[in-house]
Amino acid sequence: MDEIENSTQKPKVCKLAVLSLLLAIFSLSFFIISFILALLISKFINNLLFDIIFSTLSFVSMVIGILAIYKIRKSQGRLKGIFIALLGIIIALLAILIPVLVKG
Repeated sequence: MDEIENSTQKPKVCKLAVLSLLLAIFSLSFFIISFILALLISKFINNLLFDIIFSTLSFVSMVIGILAIYKIRKSQGRLKGIFIALLGIIIALLAILIPVLVKG
């Protein structure tokens, strides 16, 4: 009886996938806001603290996204959200690459 109930339940969205996406968006938006503020001040912020924050948030987001994908695949259909996790990983990569390309 318990197996029948488990098979009819809808899959839930993996919370790690959502967290990965949110952290990646936060990291990218944090960079964009600081870059715009730096342009308004007429100099670019070469602060090591900002670099550490961007890279740490992005790296953590990528790791959480990878863990989310692993967890979703192991859940046997009980969890969904692989595309959310992938989007978090992609945005995190962008958040790492954009500052590198901008600072050259």
